Amino acid sequence: MTTLSSSRVEPPHRLGSQPPEDERRFGEAVLIILLMVGLIVATTIFLIPSSGPSYTATVTHIATVDSSTVVATIQVWNVRDHPERPTCDIELNSSAGAFTGAGSMTANEPIAAGRQATYEVGVPVTTNGATMIDLKSSTVSCH
Repeated sequence: MTTLSSSRVEPPHRLGSQPPEDERRFGEAVLIILLMVGLIVATTIFLIPSSGPSYTATVTHIATVDSSTVVATIQVWNVRDHPERPTCDIELNSSAGAFTGAGSMTANEPIAAGRQATYEVGVPVTTNGATMIDLKSSTVSCH
């Protein structure tokens, strides 16, 4: 003798009525996951500093002090959205590369966001070649 079990088939919910409990819980879980992903993305964007450059800088003038020293005038722009104190490395060269000079400086005070500052830095030059240093062959990088 075979027994048939009767199972009740629920009709699909109608428009405007509440979805079944399982569908509601699934929807809530998806919403929570999306909110968590959004929070992680927002935290990454706003709290972790970008890895791009903080400054743009150029050597704008070179003045000879004596045969082995020049003063390099550098202009530094803070391209970040908050004040920072730059440390800059200056490399000076003659056009043929025979004479070189290197120096560094750290600003005493932060540069405001989106602003620029000008610094004068004394730089020693090799083999008394200060008069040979070429502005076009000189660079500065700040971090």
